[in-house]
Amino acid sequence: MKIKELTEEHAGQEIWIRGRTHNVRAKGNCAFIVLRQNVYNIQLAAFLGETNSKMMMKYMKGISNESIIEAYAKVKKADRPIESCTCKNIELDILKIHVVNRSAQNLPLILADACAVYATLDEVQGMDETDVGEEKAEEAKEEKKGQGRKKKEEAKKEDARIKAGLATRFNNRVIDLRTPTS
Repeated sequence: MKIKELTEEHAGQEIWIRGRTHNVRAKGNCAFIVLRQNVYNIQLAAFLGETNSKMMMKYMKGISNESIIEAYAKVKKADRPIESCTCKNIELDILKIHVVNRSAQNLPLILADACAVYATLDEVQGMDETDVGEEKAEEAKEEKKGQGRKKKEEAKKEDARIKAGLATRFNNRVIDLRTPTS
């Protein structure tokens, strides 16, 4: 089944779904997998209990990002909207899961880095009145004056994030093409 075809009307049905793992989070008695098909994604959930054993939870924890998986799951309405997915109102409870093709543990280009848009503070502050209008330019000048310590902290956070350079993106074009902007 395709993610873009899933709606709240499918609640209660059991389906097979295949896609790439976008993100895997597993802690203790629960595991969450964000499954991606093209630009659409949905959250799969598994909780320790009758249908999921400790071994299955350990297996799901070992699934690497960008692996192709196939899951048999029950569609249910989400308790609250899932903001990190395009399919916000439903989630899938995993009953069975299989890894069809496991990706490398350390990929040269992480999709989150390829999707990120980086604009430096200097680029934004370097704009003049013709770029952003007189009011916004004035706001930018006032904000620049009060930056001080904040600017240094933001620069450290920005430097801590890995940036994907053009050479890396071109050398790993197959991964780069999976971004929503490509």
